[in-house]
Amino acid sequence: MINQPKLNLACGQIRIKDYFGIDMIKMDSVDAVMNLEDFPWDIASDSAEEIICNHYVEHTPMDTLGRQLLKLIYECDNYDELKREAMNIDLNAPNDGLIQFVEEVYRILKVKGIIHILTPHYNTGIAWQDPTHRRGITEQTFHYFNKGWRERSQLSHYPIKCDFDAHFRGYELYPDVEKKTTDEKLFSSRHLSNFIAHVKFDLIKNPTNHERN
Repeated sequence: MINQPKLNLACGQIRIKDYFGIDMIKMDSVDAVMNLEDFPWDIASDSAEEIICNHYVEHTPMDTLGRQLLKLIYECDNYDELKREAMNIDLNAPNDGLIQFVEEVYRILKVKGIIHILTPHYNTGIAWQDPTHRRGITEQTFHYFNKGWRERSQLSHYPIKCDFDAHFRGYELYPDVEKKTTDEKLFSSRHLSNFIAHVKFDLIKNPTNHERN
């Protein structure tokens, strides 16, 4: 069971000093091999203070139920065992990979812990050129993981339980765009594609009702 205060989830080939690197393939930058699509993660609850996650959320699958069933097919020795284990799958639980990812981050973070997320902007080619990318992320995507926002938007029925303060931290622009004037940037951001390269977010864990009391 991993119990580290600083994590670099889906670290790839990049090692960040003082951060414990996790990825599904063993590399020099990886301290622990783990598939982040297999839940729950082998990480202690309420253990992490800070998480970095660059270029991963766009890879989260739209549907994880098929993966759960495929794992059972490989792991079960016979049909009766497969049927028995399949009956334990909670069909009412969210099977969207991004929701499951953020819920799991909520579980492993300490209260007031933070995750920094960097991902391609939905309106740029790099969001879609990679065949392993599964979704686009907008400036508003992570609002859905704030309880108060869901209530104000009449979306409390959504299968999301976590409660983060979600902060949009801004953009990373393409180098040639950086040279434009402020007015040109404003126009381009509203009307042109391939203007914004990446978007940045901070999610800060709010306490549960139990922890508030």
